[in-house]
Amino acid sequence: MAIARPPSAPLATSNPVRLRIAVMMIFQNMSLGIWTPTLGTYIGANTGDSGAGLFGGSFVGVATSTAALGALIAPLVLGVVADRYFSIEKMLAALHAAGAFFLWNMLHSESQTTFLIWLLLFFQAYAPTASLTVALTFRHLPRNEFPLQRSLGTGGWVAAGLFIGFVAPRLFGQSIEAGLQPFYFGVAIQSVYAVYCLTLPATPPLPRRPNSPLGSDQLAPDQPDAERPDPKQPTNGRWGGLLGAHRPGVRRLAGLRALLGGDELWGNRSLMVFIAITVLACMPSQFYNTYINLYLNNLGFEGAAGKMTIGQVVEMVCLVAMPWLLLRLGVKRLYLIGVLAWVVRFGLFAMGDAGDRAWMVYVGLTVHGVAFAFVYITAQLYVDRLTAPESRASAQGALMLMTQGVGHFSGAMLAGGAQQWLLTPQGVSPAPYDWRSYWLIPLGVSGMAAFLFWRLFAGETAAEASDSTDEGLPEAIADEPIIS
Repeated sequence: MAIARPPSAPLATSNPVRLRIAVMMIFQNMSLGIWTPTLGTYIGANTGDSGAGLFGGSFVGVATSTAALGALIAPLVLGVVADRYFSIEKMLAALHAAGAFFLWNMLHSESQTTFLIWLLLFFQAYAPTASLTVALTFRHLPRNEFPLQRSLGTGGWVAAGLFIGFVAPRLFGQSIEAGLQPFYFGVAIQSVYAVYCLTLPATPPLPRRPNSPLGSDQLAPDQPDAERPDPKQPTNGRWGGLLGAHRPGVRRLAGLRALLGGDELWGNRSLMVFIAITVLACMPSQFYNTYINLYLNNLGFEGAAGKMTIGQVVEMVCLVAMPWLLLRLGVKRLYLIGVLAWVVRFGLFAMGDAGDRAWMVYVGLTVHGVAFAFVYITAQLYVDRLTAPESRASAQGALMLMTQGVGHFSGAMLAGGAQQWLLTPQGVSPAPYDWRSYWLIPLGVSGMAAFLFWRLFAGETAAEASDSTDEGLPEAIADEPIIS
């Protein structure tokens, strides 16, 4: 059954608003892209007897899982706060200021434990900002402009990688990828970004509607008393009727479900299957995100951080072309192409080297852009299309919880185990760095996700999950079967 979608708040169409949101996207990605790609290399250079000797052999996997831990709780909770209590732009400013403080303390850590604590705190502050920036963009701009705006964010990541990989070595006289300099740049960008967030378009919580996902007892301020629901009557739609939502305890229970997105998000079978497969599809990304810089440096590629931006450049192209591709290929094919791109990428890395087969590595880096754009961004557009305007920050937070929280955390643990087993097993010297076997593991997981998506979505249609008047995207996309 199609879910009727409430009308959105008026969209801003002025160029100054577009410009401010574009700069926000650039800062959002640059602030992270300036140091996270080299995090694994820095830890590796200070592990055991190397460098400062701060870290243990398996710490890379533990450290990179902190991003996923940050995405488990904070985005959903703060998304609800943004929907109900505080303006998004002010929350972004506070979170990025806190992130700068945590990152500064992390780079001054003198032990593995304190380093981990500050890193975890940083991602508790940063993770919610990803979904909040998406919610702010969807509030002020038509949905078909989101891929272009998001591509500018990718441009910020590319600029950061090019600076670390090619410009910084000329400024410092050597590569800084194993040093602390990228972290200092991260602190500076986070601090500037925090101040800039205060200049973003005002995005206060929208008035709640009767029978909204967060409870029918929360009404828009201008609703007449005559329209207030009878407290003796069941509310909260289907769940209220079944449970008797007039009882305070049951109403709080229904409210807890609503905080996780409500029936609009979790009551739809197609969407639930989609999110579950996306969780599985997101797991292998941690094999890439955590170890690709170490992989390139270990094989002997110079300017590894700069070369990694090849994928982001392709990602920008994919994002710009996404509205056109959605219209012609449909959501199902585009999403499936994205997951299959991960299979191809990991296979190329498994077979590539720095010699005659270096081209495989470069093609693998190129395919990363297709893999990321057609999986992550497609999911964000899909979820926004299915949720009410006043609940979108919550919905985007819920999606992030499942994919970049559960999916990334599981992937980080799996990648850390693969590192201990295949790359740097304890007590083995020199470390074998069996990259071929390492990349075959995420290849298998990605292949499983692609197969499940193809099988479970065969024969279903988007009519069960979306309406045919979806503004911001061409009508053909709103009506088009996801699984034709």
